[in-house]
Amino acid sequence: MKNNLKKILFKLKPFLLGLVFIFLMGLTFIHAFGISTNYADASVSDLIIDNEYNLSAILSQQLKVINNNNEPIEVKIILPPGQKGYSDIMIKIPKNKKLRGKSYQFNIEISATPQKKENNIMFVPSLLSRIMFTIKGK
Repeated sequence: MKNNLKKILFKLKPFLLGLVFIFLMGLTFIHAFGISTNYADASVSDLIIDNEYNLSAILSQQLKVINNNNEPIEVKIILPPGQKGYSDIMIKIPKNKKLRGKSYQFNIEISATPQKKENNIMFVPSLLSRIMFTIKGK
């Protein structure tokens, strides 16, 4: 029984592949969006407790998000096609002596949604930037 099924599927394979190809070619309503950023991984060391830091000033660059699409996307702001959006990242270290000499990390997730919401299939990208920092010891 299994061998017969395998033989039938083997004979139908070109036909099924052709159907899949025709189906995929007909899916002109699928849209994919692309974004990029200059912050993949960033690290800062020797931060002092009870201080606030502008990560953009320390790293000499703001967080940049680039819309690599032909359509506008929304990233809390509307970003036209091919345009860049900038943001500062602030870190505030509380006044807690137990934090001294330790390392920490936080992630920034950047996701974009198309401004035009149509009844089509859409693949929406998301980026994850990792920010690592250490707090100066005594």
